[in-house]
Amino acid sequence: MTRYQIAVDAMGGDHAPSSVVDGVKLALAEMNDIEIRLCGPASALDACRDDRVHPVEANEVITMEEAPMLAVRKKTDSSLVKAMLEVREGRAQAVVSAGSTGAVLAAMDNIMLISVADTPPSGRKNLKPLREQGWCEAVTMMEASASKPSVSRLIYMAGVVHMP
Repeated sequence: MTRYQIAVDAMGGDHAPSSVVDGVKLALAEMNDIEIRLCGPASALDACRDDRVHPVEANEVITMEEAPMLAVRKKTDSSLVKAMLEVREGRAQAVVSAGSTGAVLAAMDNIMLISVADTPPSGRKNLKPLREQGWCEAVTMMEASASKPSVSRLIYMAGVVHMP
């Protein structure tokens, strides 16, 4: 059976890492075809021991208050950056983060070389360079923010949801 490798930012979100670890455990219980590459500090990694969890130590955290691009560039040992690198380097096929949306977008731009800032309303991007390097066939971004974004922001995000 093929197992999908999913990189998870253990430190993303308001109640991380405990809520993220709980979510990983639920996902593993419900889906037999996944393995998790859990990115975070040793304490978070120790809380989620399973044969299908592969720890990736990361000793920095990008907070909601930080300037996203600056944080991604400065905090190269952060759980979000490490999770994105897992995909870029071919060890995972997806990234999940409940952290700062701005930091996720900055990491996509800076690490994955996928610019969403200039994406047209259709959300279509030319991923030919990524395909040629063997990184990916398609990029899907889903925003499930707890905040109340404006209508124009929702329309924009709807356009960025799937980029085949």
